Amino acid sequence: MLSRFTARDCRLAVAQRPHCSLRKGRQKTIVKAKRTPMSLFDRLRFASQLLAEVARGARLVGMRNVVRTALYRPRLTRMNRRFGGPWGPGFQAPAGNVVGMEAMEDGLMLRLEQGVCSVQVISPHMLRVRIAAGDVMPPYASYATLPEAKRPTPFSWREEGESIRFAVDDRALILRKTPFGLAWEDEMGQGSLGTETLTWEEEGGRLHLRFPETIWWYGLGERACHLALERRTYALTTRDPEGYGPGDDPLYVNIPFLLGVHEGRAFGLLLDRMSDGEITLRRDGGIEYRILGDEIRLDIIFGPEPAQVLARYADLTGHAPLPPLWTLGYHQSRWSYETEAVVRAIAREFRQRRIPCDAIHFDIDYMDGFRCFTWDRQAFPDLPGLLADLHASGFKAVGMIDPGIKVDEHYDVCADGVAQDVFCRLPDGSLFHGPVWPGECYFPDFTSERVRTWWGQWYKRLVDAGFDGFWNDMNEPTIFGGQTFPPRVRHAFEGLGAAHWQVHSAYGMQMARATLAGLERWRPHRRNWVFTRSAYAGTQRYASSWTGDNRSAWEDLRITPAMLMNLGLSGLSFTGSDIGGFEGSPTPELYARWLTSAAFHPFFRTHTAKGAAWQEPWRYGEEVEAICRTYIELRYRLLPAIYTLFWQYATWGMPMMRPMFFEDPADEALLALDDQWL
Repeated sequence: MLSRFTARDCRLAVAQRPHCSLRKGRQKTIVKAKRTPMSLFDRLRFASQLLAEVARGARLVGMRNVVRTALYRPRLTRMNRRFGGPWGPGFQAPAGNVVGMEAMEDGLMLRLEQGVCSVQVISPHMLRVRIAAGDVMPPYASYATLPEAKRPTPFSWREEGESIRFAVDDRALILRKTPFGLAWEDEMGQGSLGTETLTWEEEGGRLHLRFPETIWWYGLGERACHLALERRTYALTTRDPEGYGPGDDPLYVNIPFLLGVHEGRAFGLLLDRMSDGEITLRRDGGIEYRILGDEIRLDIIFGPEPAQVLARYADLTGHAPLPPLWTLGYHQSRWSYETEAVVRAIAREFRQRRIPCDAIHFDIDYMDGFRCFTWDRQAFPDLPGLLADLHASGFKAVGMIDPGIKVDEHYDVCADGVAQDVFCRLPDGSLFHGPVWPGECYFPDFTSERVRTWWGQWYKRLVDAGFDGFWNDMNEPTIFGGQTFPPRVRHAFEGLGAAHWQVHSAYGMQMARATLAGLERWRPHRRNWVFTRSAYAGTQRYASSWTGDNRSAWEDLRITPAMLMNLGLSGLSFTGSDIGGFEGSPTPELYARWLTSAAFHPFFRTHTAKGAAWQEPWRYGEEVEAICRTYIELRYRLLPAIYTLFWQYATWGMPMMRPMFFEDPADEALLALDDQWL
C-alpha cells in the first residue's frame, strides 16, 4: 500500500523518523536539506511541481491527511525530545578479560570485566552465545525462537591454558580468556571473534567476527540485491522505503539470519535482536555487527549441508503451516477495485476469457473511510452477496487490514479498544496516535496476548461476510511523515515491558500472529491464510509475505528471483512480487516477461498502484493475453509439484525456490547464480 506520498507527493513532511545513531551517544534526525540558491524561474517551477504533487497526494489520501502529515513532524520532534534516550549501556569500553566462570545446567556463564557471557546448548547442532553489558544476564525473551527447540544435550568443557573448550560431539566453542573472545569449529573449519573487538558503546554493542575472505554470504531477509550478498553495510530494521529499486536498504522485512558457505560447507548465524542495528559484510570476509541496546545474541547453527542448516533453523524458529491449495494459484489485485460492479466485471472477464484465477484481492478502498473491520456500504452495498457470488464462480476473496485504528469515538473498534486499554501509550501514559490512511489513528500493542485476542475477535464480521484470507499492510509499522513510532512508545512485551525501539522489527510479525489466531478461532476446521508486508525471524509460523512496493522496471524484475531466494534462505519461502511492478505502468513485454517468470515463484499475484495502468492479463493485447493464459495454465498443471515443494518447506524448512548451489555448494560456478533456480 502506498504510504510514500509523504515524501514524493507532498514534500511537506520530509523528516525521517528519529534515528538512534549507532556511532554517537545522542539522538539525531538523519535528513537535512542542503540549501542552494535558486533562480526565480527555478522557484516558480519548484512551486508548480510542489502544488501538482500536493494535489496528487490530496487525490490519493485526502487533503486532511496531507495537512496531518505536515503537522506530525513538529509533534514527533517534541515527543522525541521529551522521551528520548538512553539506548544502551551508557559507557564505552571493551568487554575485557574473563574474570570468573561458573557451570550451568545447559552451559557456562562467564563473568567479564565489562559484562557477562553465557554459552548454552540448544541441540546437538546449535549453540547460543549471549553477551550482556550488565552484571546479570537478563531473562531470555525472543519472538524469533521456539522454547521447544531447546532440548537436553550432553556437553563437556575444560580449561586449556588461556582458553576454555566447550564441546558438543565434534563441534566446539573455544572461549579465549585474555582478552575475551571466541572461535567455533567443526569439520567445516573455524569462525572466530577478533581480538578486542567486542566493544560496548554509549548506545549499544559492536562485534567483529572473522571469517575467510573467500566465504559467501546469503540471507538477511529482504534485500534488493543479488543472491550472493555484496560486501557492504545492511540495516537491520523494518521500514517502508517509500518505493525502492536495486540496492535500496532497508526494506519491509528484517530477518537477521546469515547462511555462510565456504569450500562447500555451510553454517548459519541468527543475530536475534528486534531493535535497530546494522551488519557490515567486510571485504576480508569478516562481519561487523552493531546493535542498539545492551545485549548481543548469536545462535550458531552447524551444517555442513545448506539444507541441514535450514532444517535446523526451521526447528529453531518454527515451521510454516501448509496453506490452502488456492493460495498457490493465480491472484489478481489492484489498489483498488473500488466498487462491487468493478469486482464483478473483473471476475466475469477472467471466466469469459478462460484465464485461470483463484483469488481477487480487496485493497483498502473497500473499507468505510479506511476503518478496519468495516466496508463501504455505498460502494459495496451487499458485500456478503458479492463474496458468495465470487465463491460460486470459483474465486476466493482476500481483504486488506492495517494496524491503525481511526480515532473516532463513534467507531466501535476504536471505542472498544480505548475501553479495553489495548492501544500503545507514551511514557507519560497518554495514548500514542499518528496519521495514517483514516487520519489520526491509535495502534494496538500486539506484544500483549490480551491485545492479540482482542484484535482477533474483530475478524468475525469479515469472516462471516465471506473473506477467505487477509492481507496485513503498513505494519513496519508505518506512520505518515514520521515513518514509524517514536522510539519510546511503550509495549507490554508479554509482561516484561519494553520500549518500541526494543521490539520494532517484530511489530508486523505479532500483528500477523494476532490475525492468524483470530482466524483459527472463527474458522477452526479450515486452513487459514495471512500474508504480511513486514516480517521478522519466525514469521513463517503465521504468515507469508511479498516484496512490497516495487517498480515497473526491468531492473526490478531482474533482482526479484534473488530477493525471493534470500527470503527463502532466511526461513520465509512463501513469497512473491507484484507482477508488472506496483509503481508505474509496465510495457506489454515487461508485464508478459514478469508474469512468465512469476509463474515459477511461490506466490503468484499481479498488483499495481492507484494511478497506474490497469494490469489484468488482457490489458496488453491478444498476444500478451495468450502468453499469460499459457503460463497461468502451466502454473496450474504444476500445482502437484509446487504443493510437494511446499510440503518439503513446511516439513524440513527447504526453500521452495532453491539456489543452484544447493545441488553442489562446492561448485563456485553456482554460488552467484541468481537468474535460475531449482
